[in-house]
Amino acid sequence: MGARDTLSTAVGLMEPDLGHFIAPSNGSDTGPTYPESWNDILMPYLRDTLVFHGCYTTEDKNRHLKFFSNHVTRWLGPGPSYNPDTGLAVMKYPSSLTNDHTPFEVSCCWKSKLQSGKPIVRYVTDVIPFDLEVSRMAGFKSAIEVIAILDRVSQSPKGELVLRAFPKLWSHITERMMEYEQKTHSEPCNKCSPSAVFVGFDLVDSVSFAKMYWLFPSCHKTPELVQGVRHMLSSCADNSPTVFPGILQNWANIENHFNSYPDILQPRILSVDATKFPEARVKIYARRIFSGTNDFSDIEPHLSLNGTISLPEAFRDTCKSLWGSLVGPEDSQPGKGPKYCLLLYEIGTKLSSKFPAEGVSAKLYIMCQEIPRVDSFLAQRLYQNCAVLQDADLIKYELRPRE
Repeated sequence: MGARDTLSTAVGLMEPDLGHFIAPSNGSDTGPTYPESWNDILMPYLRDTLVFHGCYTTEDKNRHLKFFSNHVTRWLGPGPSYNPDTGLAVMKYPSSLTNDHTPFEVSCCWKSKLQSGKPIVRYVTDVIPFDLEVSRMAGFKSAIEVIAILDRVSQSPKGELVLRAFPKLWSHITERMMEYEQKTHSEPCNKCSPSAVFVGFDLVDSVSFAKMYWLFPSCHKTPELVQGVRHMLSSCADNSPTVFPGILQNWANIENHFNSYPDILQPRILSVDATKFPEARVKIYARRIFSGTNDFSDIEPHLSLNGTISLPEAFRDTCKSLWGSLVGPEDSQPGKGPKYCLLLYEIGTKLSSKFPAEGVSAKLYIMCQEIPRVDSFLAQRLYQNCAVLQDADLIKYELRPRE
């Protein structure tokens, strides 16, 4: 949900049910069969999401599915194998995108009541090294190739999928992240996942707005991470001064706040996306780590940067009531309930005379894996606390009576 004039709510769907694709044994010695590729597993899942949850024409759906099948699945790595002893899927690369290492996640986003309950379908993927090398550097190198693919597709003739992207800018950042990795991070590292870059897409009618995410080493402390973020943003400003004239001014206030709370705020991801094309949207994702209690009062000062950002009343009230409905008194004691939430800071690229009010905004990400409740419980709390979801069929489906 976003600290803006209108609230936005994003809900992650369930991960694909891999067990569904394991055929019953036919009595032979070969045992069950298993799909050979992620395309076989994920295409039906994405297709169903577009059909049942979004508002897309047949032509829109076909273009998005063709792009996913022809291009996206190329950087997801090989599909999982089947372990006959456990009956479970075995992932061939330890992606950190999801808890079971699936390199794909789909979500639905409601930004306005004008959507009449029909969400924007979005998905994000890991970039799996083409040679399956388990290292962050291999992920960055593969990301350069992925960006080249996006560049080619974005220049496709009319009649094909419209892809909005910033290939040159993304390549520049990826190269700087590789330099940062070489200078500051040693591998193998037993604290860091090999995942280095995620790629996401917002599907709006027949247009796909691409998004890039660069993960910083999780083993680094906050002061070092803050310097890493500043280095990346400075490089962007130097490389494209007319595009990012105010990025460092707007980042400074966030940087000072992070440095004031190094034990509980940890920058994790830098993202630059094309959702406001032709302008670039720059975001920092940070963990708010709970060391004691985890009440909303432990979160709010970091959403507002201790009052520096003026939070819209509706946004604040929704965040507070939703968090309180998901995290009960029994979960807010030290050592109980969520261990962290994510805070997203959008950094304006323009110079602002009203710094920082127009230069920085914030969002709260509630991590469902940190809320040990069933889907129907989460859906009920979302429905009760988020006005934008009152017409959302997906949420209503989760609220249906169970026999």
